[in-house]
Amino acid sequence: MSFFRFLPISIILLLAVSCDVRIPDNVIPPGKMEAILYDYHQVQAMSREYTSDNYKEKLFYSYVFEKHNIEKEEFDAAMQWYNRYPKHLRKIYEKLSERVEGEIE
Repeated sequence: MSFFRFLPISIILLLAVSCDVRIPDNVIPPGKMEAILYDYHQVQAMSREYTSDNYKEKLFYSYVFEKHNIEKEEFDAAMQWYNRYPKHLRKIYEKLSERVEGEIE
């Protein structure tokens, strides 16, 4: 009798664990997002270090988007999606961290 009481809970937990959210086609794929974020964070560091001019900062960011052939709105939408599904974003940042550590060595 107790088995049947826990069966629905077990099924719900199994479904929750087994469901993996797929990245939609309109979201920047992880490999490209990693490359964009690498440059994006470099621009963040440079703009804080070398300029207080808002115009130059915008130029730095627009260079990143131009380099990767994307629009700012596309990047922002992708970041919103990745923030909704942090498991995917964490994987990107893990690879990004490995990349930076490799360059430091």
